[in-house]
Amino acid sequence: MSIHIEREIPPVLQRFLDRLDQDSLTHAGGLQFKARCPAHDDDMPSLSIGWSDKGKVLAKCHAECEFSDIISALGLTRKDIETPRQIVATYDYENEDGHLEYQVVREDPKAFFQRRPGERKGQWINNTTGVAPIPYHLPALAELVAHGTAEDTIWIVEGEKDVQAIEEAYGDVATCNHGGAGKWTDEHSSYLEGFPGQVVIVIDADEKPSKPGQKHALTAYESLLRVTGIEAELAYPVVGKDAADHVPDHDADEFIAVTPDQLRAEIADAKKLPEPLGKGSRSSSNAQEPAAKRDLVIVKASEVKSTRQRWLWEGRVPLGILALLGGRGGVGKSTFSLWAAVELQHGRLPGDFHDKSLPVLYVGIEDDWETQVKPRLAAAGANMNLALFLKVTETVEETTGDRVPDLSQDMPLLEEALEQFGPCLMIVDPLPSLIHDDDHRRNVVRAALDPLLGALARTRSTLFGIMHTRKGGGAANDLLSGSHAYYDAARAVMLFAKDDESGQVIMSQVKGNYSADEATDSLAFKLVNTPVELDDFTVQDYARVEIVGATSMSVEEIVNREPLREEVGVRARWIVDYLSHRNGFALATDVQDAAHEENGWTERQMLSARAKCSPAVKSKKARGAMNAPWFWCFATVEPPSAEEDQFSPRAQSWSSSGISQDSWSSRSQGSAKNPDGSSDQESHPDDQGSSVIPEEDQYSALKREAGSSRSPRLRILREGDVAP
Repeated sequence: MSIHIEREIPPVLQRFLDRLDQDSLTHAGGLQFKARCPAHDDDMPSLSIGWSDKGKVLAKCHAECEFSDIISALGLTRKDIETPRQIVATYDYENEDGHLEYQVVREDPKAFFQRRPGERKGQWINNTTGVAPIPYHLPALAELVAHGTAEDTIWIVEGEKDVQAIEEAYGDVATCNHGGAGKWTDEHSSYLEGFPGQVVIVIDADEKPSKPGQKHALTAYESLLRVTGIEAELAYPVVGKDAADHVPDHDADEFIAVTPDQLRAEIADAKKLPEPLGKGSRSSSNAQEPAAKRDLVIVKASEVKSTRQRWLWEGRVPLGILALLGGRGGVGKSTFSLWAAVELQHGRLPGDFHDKSLPVLYVGIEDDWETQVKPRLAAAGANMNLALFLKVTETVEETTGDRVPDLSQDMPLLEEALEQFGPCLMIVDPLPSLIHDDDHRRNVVRAALDPLLGALARTRSTLFGIMHTRKGGGAANDLLSGSHAYYDAARAVMLFAKDDESGQVIMSQVKGNYSADEATDSLAFKLVNTPVELDDFTVQDYARVEIVGATSMSVEEIVNREPLREEVGVRARWIVDYLSHRNGFALATDVQDAAHEENGWTERQMLSARAKCSPAVKSKKARGAMNAPWFWCFATVEPPSAEEDQFSPRAQSWSSSGISQDSWSSRSQGSAKNPDGSSDQESHPDDQGSSVIPEEDQYSALKREAGSSRSPRLRILREGDVAP
């Protein structure tokens, strides 16, 4: 039977369809079909076929035939039904000093994944385990935050393609988070702290009912305001969906501004909020039904049957409750939750399920199942038949796709899973992603969580909710991001932080409503790289938890160790003073060695101080030799080149810093002291009769040069304005 549809059928899907019983093959709309299943004696078409936006054939037999049996009966393999992927773009995520932390890789058919550099040259590890998320184009962002003025603009957009479009069109600094909509965190916002200029958040004009682009922009706006005090502009592109559509034919001042309240109203109008559900009900379709009658019920305590408290993890985590695991990005809280899940699968945790097996349900938003979650489970030794991944699909006009679960709409679906597999452990990573509203409002969080708490209690299941913590120190019970209602709703809260002194990760239980104090000592553990053989027969390293034991160290103690800002300022001024006496440049190793010898400052302290220098200090590599070293220079100064003539003014400046052209490894002698303690670099006429610029004047000159080039301030059209 020949199938004719207006939409082009991908070749891989067509190959699959051609192998099916053509007499039973029918078109079910879009790229969906039905046919008899080849894996069993099928009297009626029971096989549903579709196409994934990831370039794969989807097939489900309603008689429960295994997918592998279906493709085998057709004489196909998995590779035959997947479009070969090709890398079409890579996006480097570098730290403030330009060191590559990880890459975002874009493939065709459209898909994204993250990878980080391995130890060997050219080696890539297809995960970001142990690497904290950072903003895209962070070196330029950090530079502008440290040295920008009120006339400067930073753009926050939704994807790397939009960042490049803004920077190429307008010459401004732009940034984004990796992973697309819904992944902007307070950690990203903290990198903009102290910026004196204008921040513009470009909204992706999503037409999906769930409005992910609008929610993402509002999340970034509220996070930025909360963390830094910066009130950003919110703006739509004047044409198309995103910034990349806007910039080819439109100027920076033609974006259309909206207020936060207007954006909130747009999101609220798009929501399909269900009516309140009665206990045990699954839907409420009649909006005109009268309100349910409410009665007060009084029960004598003598009529209540008391029972002992049951535990998922003895003394730490009870059954039937919400437990929160909080920490900064990359600290290991998600890996720890998977460790606990595997311990429960094998009956190794003390509690009511010791020596028993417990299923684990996993709802993951930030990490990919295939490249991250399953391999990390394997590293921990999981029973894959007891590890169940949950997702929600939505069908609109006969097209089915995945979407992020929403507690306000999908609680009945989640409760069905809990009823089917409970008692069980459910992990939601991260928990706030299931609340599609402002989770800094207490009533929003409680309205979303209270039905979930009831379902956990009824099914005797426990939920591990992964949370981010805000930057900085303070009391442990105030560190979680979002509304304090999260902390209040949970019966157990565990926080995580890395102790740089020991290299271990510390888990402190800061809340345990039913726990004895002696049962909740902090735990120390290490993240150990473990080789995992993947289903595609490659081997990659993934982190697993290795418990060290109880410790007296606490997360609260660690996060309150942060160095004082004035100490950073002292180190930054020392760097400027050091370079000012050396013609504006010096070997990076010389700066760090001198700082350590004179003041005991570490390399890490000096790296953070360099980012705060005023005038700006750059890290630059000398040109002209393969093994050329790195220099620290004022932004307006270039390091010497190996090709420069030794009698040129530049070479003389080079020599005055004590760096030999014949030996890159020699150390600067510029800081040598005379026997009387004075410095040879003090202001005096040089051999050519010129004078070294006095320190204060040199500072002023450098600041003037660094601030001479500024981009025009953005003008945004308000509602009712007409674009020129």
